[in-house]
Parts: sequence; structure tokens; C-alpha cells
Amino acid sequence: MKYIFTESQYKLISEKVERTWRDKEHEHQYPKLSSKLIPLISNMIKSYNEDDEHRIALRDSDNKILILFLPYRYSDKVSENGEIYYSRKLDNMFEEMLPHPLWLRHGKYIIQDVYNSYFPDANIMDVKSVQMV
Repeated sequence: MKYIFTESQYKLISEKVERTWRDKEHEHQYPKLSSKLIPLISNMIKSYNEDDEHRIALRDSDNKILILFLPYRYSDKVSENGEIYYSRKLDNMFEEMLPHPLWLRHGKYIIQDVYNSYFPDANIMDVKSVQMV
């Protein structure tokens, strides 16, 4: 099976997570915030595992998934590109801990940096918060 993409569709699926016009002006806040939150989240991660589908799960001390990487699949190949899903537990915790817009603006970039600290070769295309079971 072959897939045909338009140029604009290809651009959408091949873009990495980047700041948009909405939060570009607040980019200066990120270094100070990330220097504190990345180690905090990394300390919460106690183990990881990879399954047969090449999904990588970073888990906490209760063996609950905090961050999950799902690679893209192209026919029979597994790509190095993929998406990260992180636990809404982190959203709830940091929304209470930080002044209102900080986590909303910078959370997905912090999660991406935490994941890349463990797996630097991963190409993250999107980061989303979900309810983990």
C-alpha cells in the first residue's frame, strides 16, 4: 500500500514540536522553569520498558506510566519519529504548584526535554496530556 501526501500534509507530519506565535514571547521564562522541573520529573521516573510495538513507557515508583512514546508506523517499518503522551497527573500537580499560565505554556516542552534526556535520538513530533490508567 502506498500513501500519497500533499506538500502541506507532509510538512505537518514532519514538523517537530516548536513554539508557536502564542507563546514565542514567553520563551525567556523557559530556562529558569525547566532547570527546576526537569530534574523534579526525572526523579519521579523510576523505570522504563519497551514493548513489542516499540512503545517506550517511563514509569513512577508505583509502576504507573508517566510518559509514553508511541512511534509512527509506515507500512511495515517503525519510525524513529513519534508522539509523547504524558499523564494528566503531571498536569494536575504542576497547575496547582505554578502560577496559572506557566505550565500551560511550557509543560509540553519540559516533558519533551525530560524524555530526550533519556532517549536523545528520539524525534518528538507532538506532546499530549492524557488520562493514564
